Amino acid sequence: RRHDVQSWAPDRRNYHDIKQARNPKFTRKFPDRIRSKESWIAEALLEKLPLLLPDVTLYMSKEDLSSAPYAVLSGWIENPRGPETYSTHTLKEVIVWQHPPAVTIFNVREHGRRFFRVLEYTSNMSLCLHEVTGEPYPDRVGGMLALSAGIPMTTLSPAPSLLITRALNSQLGTQTYMPGRFLAGILPTAL
Repeated sequence: RRHDVQSWAPDRRNYHDIKQARNPKFTRKFPDRIRSKESWIAEALLEKLPLLLPDVTLYMSKEDLSSAPYAVLSGWIENPRGPETYSTHTLKEVIVWQHPPAVTIFNVREHGRRFFRVLEYTSNMSLCLHEVTGEPYPDRVGGMLALSAGIPMTTLSPAPSLLITRALNSQLGTQTYMPGRFLAGILPTAL
């Protein structure tokens, strides 16, 4: 049996300057290059985008998403500037669901030099896999009225992280502890 603890200092690199920080497969600019049968993405997101993520340019995969159950888009939101600021932007991932229309927004956070999603906003609390913090409010996405919650335009600053791993035996291999905040909205909270 072996347990390891790795302490990581805040990463001082500015990820906005690194080309590969945003998914390199996301080359299609939204909404300029949307296909006619992908209009469900625009119907759910286009009207809300300036309110949810002002001044954010989103990019999506070049694959045809006409019949996909969801679409993933990503883009950078600018961080507030200060004398100690070295991270100029926060990476956002936006998941747009087709049936029923819903929007979920995540911050992408570095933890132990790996990147994970942190749930920040949902347009439909009844479809979200985790209860988003904040006061719910009625909202309409794609013509559907639902309760939204969260603050989508939150930004992140680099922070220290702790990576905990264990190796119980050779059959299981190395296991890494995953903090619950990185599973919120990805796996049902009940699990």
